Amino acid sequence: MRHLLLALILIAPALSASAQEGFKDRDPRNRIRLLFVGRHWERKGGNIVIATSLCLIAHGHPVTVDVVGCEVPAEYRDIPWIRAHGLLHQNNPAEMTKLKRLYAEAHFLF
Repeated sequence: MRHLLLALILIAPALSASAQEGFKDRDPRNRIRLLFVGRHWERKGGNIVIATSLCLIAHGHPVTVDVVGCEVPAEYRDIPWIRAHGLLHQNNPAEMTKLKRLYAEAHFLF
């Protein structure tokens, strides 16, 4: 996991000005949106999403983490920038609309 965090630290400053502007254009609050979709937190790397969000926040970037498909572990439930949406069913039109919106608003997918 250290290598991933180091890669994020090294890559982030290298973003072009137009890529950085893309963050501002997609979200009116200028927040970086991370989307985690999966039913198995540990197997899918949920802890990597948390570590990524902490790294971004440490570098001064506001972050929102949207979690779909599984429960957020108890130790992370009180973190204010994590939003748990539970399991969203694709055969339910309202839930499918929500899932499409979350994908459309996300900057990074996990």
